[in-house]
Amino acid sequence: MAAEPQIASPEQDPSAYTPPKPSELTLVPYVPLDNDWILPESFLVQMYEKTRDEGLLKTVFWTREMSMADFIGMCQLAGNCLVFAFMGRECVGYAWLNGMSDNHAMAHFCLFKSIWGRRTEQVGKAILEHWFSFPGDDGPLFDTILGIVPGFNRRAHRFIERLGFIHLGTVPNMLKNRFDREDAEIFYISRLNDG
Repeated sequence: MAAEPQIASPEQDPSAYTPPKPSELTLVPYVPLDNDWILPESFLVQMYEKTRDEGLLKTVFWTREMSMADFIGMCQLAGNCLVFAFMGRECVGYAWLNGMSDNHAMAHFCLFKSIWGRRTEQVGKAILEHWFSFPGDDGPLFDTILGIVPGFNRRAHRFIERLGFIHLGTVPNMLKNRFDREDAEIFYISRLNDG
């Protein structure tokens, strides 16, 4: 189970601050705070650049061109519920929900190469646990989280299946970018499943 994010700063209580251990996983929800955001815009710029430099922009955002301004806008869009994952002080990825309706939402993941094959499952499961812990009126807010993944992205298919997502099927040629069409692989995970 991932530890709850430590948001208290040294300025609030210098004696309470201890730097995170390099292997310690912390999730930081990207939320408004005091008429600003919990993380500065310069951090979003770094995350955009890291996503671009690792060659992940065209995979994670396959259906559209993603400029830095677009990325910042996506992070701050009211309909997106974004969380950043840190191992110690290093941001190892981010994920977000959107398309929230009733008791379900759509999931998106971007995990950086430094944890590929080693810690991806730990980080992904912690993020899912975080999302499934959101409180609703009569229990957890979400029962089901959906994923739509381009057919070519076999690495993402394997990753979310390791997290417990179930593959429902394929919608041929559903996804489209400026140049191409791709099949959509539909996945879901439910907190109501019995194992």
